[in-house]
Amino acid sequence: MRYLLPDDVAWQAAALQSEYGNRLTVEPIGEGDLRRHLLVLCLGQGPIHIAVKGNAHADEPTGTVSCLEFARSLILREDWNWWRRFTIHLLPTANPRGLARNHGWLGSTSPRMDDWFLHVHR
Repeated sequence: MRYLLPDDVAWQAAALQSEYGNRLTVEPIGEGDLRRHLLVLCLGQGPIHIAVKGNAHADEPTGTVSCLEFARSLILREDWNWWRRFTIHLLPTANPRGLARNHGWLGSTSPRMDDWFLHVHR
């Protein structure tokens, strides 16, 4: 597993939308440079809305990966009856600037603890 940086999140969201556009929309939110990195993945069309937010804090990258994997698992479900009951909004990174600041340890395929101590930003 590899943690994701803001450009990785944008690329993966675009790839999901390209492949599964009939089941997923990706909508940018925010202003200025944040608009490019604050992306909401929307699945379903039901009246019950569920929001899932990842990476609220700069040094918590697992939520970003989890949101994208959750989107994939919902898209690939055989039983698609849930989409009439729920609309799920996934925000993989709520803190793209903080995520980018942590590139010193997040960019590795296997981050080491000493990399984290040297490069972590909260």
